[in-house]
Amino acid sequence: MVKKRLIGTIIVKNGWAVQSFSYGRYLPLGRPATVAKNLDRWGVDEIAILAIDRSPTASGPDFDLLRSIRDLNLTTPISYGGGIGSADDAKRAIEIGCERVVVESLMFNDHGEIENLVKVIGGQAVIASIPITNQNDQVCRYDYINKCEFSLEENDVRALVDLGISELLVIDKDAEGSLGEFELEKLQVFREIEIKLIAFGGIVGGDLTSTILKNPNVS
Repeated sequence: MVKKRLIGTIIVKNGWAVQSFSYGRYLPLGRPATVAKNLDRWGVDEIAILAIDRSPTASGPDFDLLRSIRDLNLTTPISYGGGIGSADDAKRAIEIGCERVVVESLMFNDHGEIENLVKVIGGQAVIASIPITNQNDQVCRYDYINKCEFSLEENDVRALVDLGISELLVIDKDAEGSLGEFELEKLQVFREIEIKLIAFGGIVGGDLTSTILKNPNVS
């Protein structure tokens, strides 16, 4: 049986760890290094650092941020996302010290580069992030760069999975930053796809966490 995992996520904007509310409002939390040290001390299974301001500004990955986390000598594995636009970016991030990379806009904009990325660092080191939202009773993909929604068809997701990624980070955009409002029903759009899911957004409390982790697709 595959072990279920708890991943502590650090959202970073303008160099600060923030609490994000549906990609529209941000509450400063402090320095990313401080949050990372706390998550490491609390015993999470993985720490995901998501620098959400890198892709919208075409700034590339925040390698300095990644180095600062690496230099903490944490025992918890690190994943990094934000501004990764090529296989070279991903390779450099791995070389600096993270074990996996998280890609989002690249997944929908350049399948060829995702194939290169998988070849260079291996599919097990690649997580695809998909923010989802409800629009007119339909689950849609939310594009946080352009602030718009797109229909999310099963075949679209299958095409991404066929590229060889390891897991899908499914972000409930509507619940992000809220207290205990992750909608399990939104995971149904992925039910026929053989890929492990990481659920994120509005997950607060042991009962909801336990319920989500009992979903056979959620890792």
